[in-house]
Amino acid sequence: MFISFEGIDGSGKSLQVNLLAKALVSCAFDVYLTKEPGDAALGSNIGAGVRELLFKNPGTKNIGPGVADLLFMADHLQNTYDIQKALDEDKIVVTDRYADSQFAYAEAKTRKATGWANDLYRERYGPVPDLTFLFVLRGPMTRIGSKGCPSGGGTINVEDISWALARANNRHGAEEKKQEGKTWNDVEEQRKIQNAYIKQIGSESRTHIINVWEETTPMELHVKIMEIVLAELNKNA
Repeated sequence: MFISFEGIDGSGKSLQVNLLAKALVSCAFDVYLTKEPGDAALGSNIGAGVRELLFKNPGTKNIGPGVADLLFMADHLQNTYDIQKALDEDKIVVTDRYADSQFAYAEAKTRKATGWANDLYRERYGPVPDLTFLFVLRGPMTRIGSKGCPSGGGTINVEDISWALARANNRHGAEEKKQEGKTWNDVEEQRKIQNAYIKQIGSESRTHIINVWEETTPMELHVKIMEIVLAELNKNA
């Protein structure tokens, strides 16, 4: 089985990826855990270099259109190779992000994504996940200025998901200050990305939308995810 986790920054999916992998291993399943882009701990060794280039030096603020896409693509190609190998060995693959993130994050204007890069990703998508958990951030309604309103300005009502980005910006350890290297480190850019995720894969049969509020506990999410995964495993047994 191939399971992917998707969602915007600060949604808590990375924690759930690790909780699921540990739970499956405790049930005697052989698990291959990965992520895109990879880092020093997980995923392809190419990913660690990609993270250094895009999130630290020179950073996304100093690169041209398409550069980030090609760097991410190099990591993706290696990851799909490793994933297919693990699937051929009858392992359960769990990945923290996959190709779907390319299409969603392309909606952030500051990401400088290009149409030809998205076409390349579609062509080299790789194995399709059996299950995709899409984390959708929820929050109380708030009013924001709308650039789409007629001249004179205006406001629209939206859910306040700023808490997730604040959480991402407060990461510590190896992930500390990672957000500072992203040009899309902005609430409204993150909102565009989340809406793109929902539009692009929200209705697919493999996708399970996991609604997340600021007060939602990790264990609540873990129980829900485990129920879905175990049901799928039993169905295919």
